[in-house]
Amino acid sequence: MGIKTGSFFKRTILGIALSDLQIPLSSELTSESEILLRRGIKDRLTALAPFLSWDSDPYAAIVDNRVVWIVDGYTTSNSYPYSQSFGQEGLPSGSDIARIPLNYMRSAVRAVIDADTGTTTLYESDIEQSADPILKLWKKVLPDLIAPADSMSQDLRSHLRYPKDLFIVQSSLLGRYHVDNAESLFNGEDRWTISPAPGADVGMPGSAVSQPVFRFNTVAGEQQWSMIRTYNAGSSSNATAGRDVLSAMIIASHDSPQKLQVIRLTSSDGNKISSPQVAQSAIDADPELARIITLLNTNGSQVRFGPMTPLIIKDALVWTRSMLISGTGGAAVPRVYGIIAVSDGVAGLGETTELAIAAAIK
Repeated sequence: MGIKTGSFFKRTILGIALSDLQIPLSSELTSESEILLRRGIKDRLTALAPFLSWDSDPYAAIVDNRVVWIVDGYTTSNSYPYSQSFGQEGLPSGSDIARIPLNYMRSAVRAVIDADTGTTTLYESDIEQSADPILKLWKKVLPDLIAPADSMSQDLRSHLRYPKDLFIVQSSLLGRYHVDNAESLFNGEDRWTISPAPGADVGMPGSAVSQPVFRFNTVAGEQQWSMIRTYNAGSSSNATAGRDVLSAMIIASHDSPQKLQVIRLTSSDGNKISSPQVAQSAIDADPELARIITLLNTNGSQVRFGPMTPLIIKDALVWTRSMLISGTGGAAVPRVYGIIAVSDGVAGLGETTELAIAAAIK
């Protein structure tokens, strides 16, 4: 698992390398002692494959009866010909992609780290079907570093999900490039902007760009795990600014062969579809919800909200949001008080999503 400390000479070398004199001088170490290095996921992967950029959201899974961490790795470039540069909008601060300029990005590698032993295996990703020229070059330089995609076990393959940071980049750029008319593209017409996120705390502002929301979708009677981002309509006077009108949503499925799906939203009665900000305004304006939140948000308790999540029910859009209660202490564990649903400007509260929707559309 680690590096054996071995003899006094070896411990001295390790102490110098790690700037720790306790290693050669400590009486607790024996020849069988081991030192574990680079125990952080990102530190381990960066040392192993510094030519890759790593996703901001490692996720744990039980694969072949072992707890492992799975991380998506990307090949990137900032000099790909005739390609649009990306300005890092909406990427989490922990993303390697947020630190570099780029106009090329491909999901190239899946890293699997055993949570117990630290054993790390890199697999070539099969999300992109075409060959990755950058990865092909590195595989020639380091032929034994990355295992082929077909060597993944079926159990591991069933846990793979759509890469989150790649989805953020793709969905951000789609707001401009979804049009199919060259003149509209040049003039910035019909541009979509990623919907802002309402604040998580009562009365506090949210973020200018929302993060992907994870949820289960029911497709053909089967539940599929997916990520969703929504788009507001662009302003006619400022192509990069959005209006409080929802235009579309993009769904990245972790289970379906159809990985990306874009849904343009239109209302059958011609009314505008509410954005997350409008839905939050309906929550803030509801007198019964205001009374409940005021009562709960006292005596050492704090009310917080989960992400605003869209649901399409019978060709209508309903916004849902969990309401959480926690203590004000740093170690307080939040609990779900209920679910808030908003439909056509009417808010409802229930113990479950179904009850909340029923209260909103009554």
